[in-house]
Amino acid sequence: MCGGWRRSRTMTLPWWLWLIPISSTLLFLWFLQKSPARKRHVDATHLRRFLSEFVQQSVSGSVMVLEREQAPGVLHLTLRANNLGGHDLELGVPDVDWSNESFEALAESFRDAGYEVLLERGGRCATVRRLLTASTSGEAGSLAESGRGLVELAATARGWGSETTYTVHFEKRGRNPTTPGT
Repeated sequence: MCGGWRRSRTMTLPWWLWLIPISSTLLFLWFLQKSPARKRHVDATHLRRFLSEFVQQSVSGSVMVLEREQAPGVLHLTLRANNLGGHDLELGVPDVDWSNESFEALAESFRDAGYEVLLERGGRCATVRRLLTASTSGEAGSLAESGRGLVELAATARGWGSETTYTVHFEKRGRNPTTPGT
């Protein structure tokens, strides 16, 4: 075999063995995409930006979770309807051990501010006795401001103070097909 192609004497892997590292890498990337991104140390001044993005870019049924960082506390903002006809945003507050003493006062605060308030029985979760929801609707621009007002009213009624910071993450977030430019 002078001058011709010579087969190497080193061992080569069969083609199907390359599927293991490739599939492992793809599975890892899929897992990273599925876990919600968390934004820490979000204060009241930065909350408006997150709410604007949430209202404009999310689909109906998306949830923005605000977890209080200084002590126990959680607020859920749910986008109920997001279409060209209008937008509906709902703030949910669970009645659990850390919120029990100010729960009725919070419901009254929302009613006094003109929000539609609904008290629901706790679902399948044994620790949540009731769920307080306050709803607002409007255009995308004004809805972000109304959502910030809901969060500030809930924080004030709870006695959390203006220095409260949150860890923000999104659940079931997708692109809104009715948003221009998407």
